[in-house]
Amino acid sequence: MLKLLRSQSLLMRGIAIFVPLLLANSGLFMLIHRNQLQAEKENLATRTARQIEQRKLALLGGVREVVADLNFLANHSDISTLGASLLQPPDDGETVTIFVNSLRQKLNRDFFLFVDQKKLYTMVRLIDRQGQEIVRINLNSTNERPEVTPIDELQDKSSRYYFQETIQLGKNEIFISPFDLAKDLGKVKRPFLPVIRFSTPVYSAQDDKAGILILSVFGEILLNEIDQRETGNEEEGQTNEFMLLNAEGYWLKGLTPEDEWGFMFDQGQDRTFANAYPQVWQSMQTEVTGHIETTAGLFIFSNISLLAEVQKITNQAVRGVNVDGSASYSWRIVAYVSPQTLAGLSNQIYAQLLPIYLGIVAILAIATLIILRQLQAAEKTQARIDVGVMAAEKIAAGDLTVHFDTVDTSDGLNRLFEAFEYTTQSLSKLIGQVQRSGVEVTTSSTQLASNSQQLQATMTEQVATTSEIMSTTQQIAATSEELSKNVSRVADEVATTAFTADQGLSELQQMKQTIQQLSAATAAIANRLGLISERANMINMVVTTITKVADQTNLLSLNAAIEAEKAGEYGAGFSVVAREIRRLADQTAVATLEIETMVNEMQSAVSTGVMEMDKFTQEVNQSVNSIESISQQVALVIEQVQNLTPKFAEINQGSENQSLGAQQISEAMGQLNDASQQTAKSMQDGTNTIANLQQVVQGLQQEISRFKMAQG
Repeated sequence: MLKLLRSQSLLMRGIAIFVPLLLANSGLFMLIHRNQLQAEKENLATRTARQIEQRKLALLGGVREVVADLNFLANHSDISTLGASLLQPPDDGETVTIFVNSLRQKLNRDFFLFVDQKKLYTMVRLIDRQGQEIVRINLNSTNERPEVTPIDELQDKSSRYYFQETIQLGKNEIFISPFDLAKDLGKVKRPFLPVIRFSTPVYSAQDDKAGILILSVFGEILLNEIDQRETGNEEEGQTNEFMLLNAEGYWLKGLTPEDEWGFMFDQGQDRTFANAYPQVWQSMQTEVTGHIETTAGLFIFSNISLLAEVQKITNQAVRGVNVDGSASYSWRIVAYVSPQTLAGLSNQIYAQLLPIYLGIVAILAIATLIILRQLQAAEKTQARIDVGVMAAEKIAAGDLTVHFDTVDTSDGLNRLFEAFEYTTQSLSKLIGQVQRSGVEVTTSSTQLASNSQQLQATMTEQVATTSEIMSTTQQIAATSEELSKNVSRVADEVATTAFTADQGLSELQQMKQTIQQLSAATAAIANRLGLISERANMINMVVTTITKVADQTNLLSLNAAIEAEKAGEYGAGFSVVAREIRRLADQTAVATLEIETMVNEMQSAVSTGVMEMDKFTQEVNQSVNSIESISQQVALVIEQVQNLTPKFAEINQGSENQSLGAQQISEAMGQLNDASQQTAKSMQDGTNTIANLQQVVQGLQQEISRFKMAQG
């Protein structure tokens, strides 16, 4: 019965170990499966997003080709010539008709070859600026052969929106119509013919607007770039389905043909992606690119703003029905991954992880069995451990007389008991030795305490002595430092005095130069005054000459008067002249006398000025000599002061060295004082430590005394 209970207990332990490990492994398996599945979905979304970008580039590449064809045809020389003929016809109407028809036939032929070669356009039209078709080439969708429209079947398109929008554009601007289905007489053509129109104004050779050129593109060719079912990852068996939506959420390319072009029919207005997948559609309104997973599947999407993209790749102004960037031209490429595909991906990951999971379960089962066997052996060992614990408790109580029973086995527990037995014996020997050593330590510590107290008293006296020495050295250092500062101040004053005297010497030198310049100026003035005196002497000579001339003139006038008296009435006129000459001579004599007086006065003034200038020059020279003497004396004083400066520097250096030495002595004594105090403190600590050691030894002896040891 006891064996059965033990067996049941061991089984329950096994279940308690295995079940939590199994649950933890299962939870880890589910977590890894979920993370792996999420990572695979993210990889799938990333790969599909790249495929969408490739399709977007292919679609825009087709649009770029259409714009290039439109620009090429719009610049056709025959179109320019035809436009000029329609705008400004010659007087002869019949000639105009022949000429226009000739150009129309040539354009029909060129457009025919163009459409036949491209196979991209369902219709190419040239319309004049009144809205009348001039040339129209249709591509028969059945045999894919171009057809030239006869003249009598050409129509007036002036009321069509694409004509009215395009005719208002400027040169090189492009109009793009909404992407829809072609209509015939107001009804959608059957089978469906998706079409999008690109148009631009055409101009005459004189740059006058002549009409418009329209290229109607096979929409199916563009939609083929968004292939409905494209293999996303053939090696993993995953298939993605691609859709193209307009801004209102209608399918331009859908999962099924019945879903497509719902906005073209009254009964299809509710067939929208927004109604089928509202949660996905709402997410698309806030993000340009991204992906979202719902119960309906995984959707990866990217937006295309057709007008902006065309303008960017062509660098031309592009317009739509509702002007730039309207919602009608905002498309969305959507890739769809069905729930079945996602479930298959989950199953594939599950299949990959299942062998690993089962292998771990098997390992856990084996580990549980091993643990159960270890538990069974542990129960047997537990009884022996209990016996060992009881013996260890006795040892802890101080009974070292116990013995451990060992068996003839080599397991770890038997080795542990043998170690305990050996430890007990060694501990008995150690305690005996500790008791003997305790007595010796007590005796030694008592003697050491006495020596320590004596040494402490000696160190206390040494601390007092070093404190007095340190105070004295600090006073010496302070006195030396003050002396050094006083010497430094005296040296600074001497240097300042030398500098000031040097400046005074420089100013005396400048004064000497100024007085020398003044002396030179006075000499120059004296020279000028001498020159003026010489010129005055020359003026006297001239005055003397003028006086002589005046006397001769007066004599001549007297002779003339005498001769006039002799001539009688015939000499009356000559007598008047003689009288005027005499009067002029008298005036000249008077003026000459005044000039002579002024010149004499000027000569006297000049002579006086020359004498004064000579006297002033002598005084200036004396001042120069005095300044020279003063400068020499000042220079001697400066030299003596400057000689004092190095001596003061030497005295200052000596004072500083003395102050530094005193400071070093003070610092050394401070360090010695600190060391002495530290030593005294250490001695006190040593005394306290010895006291503590005595207390510890006493406590140790008390603790050892409670051990019970075997005798002998």
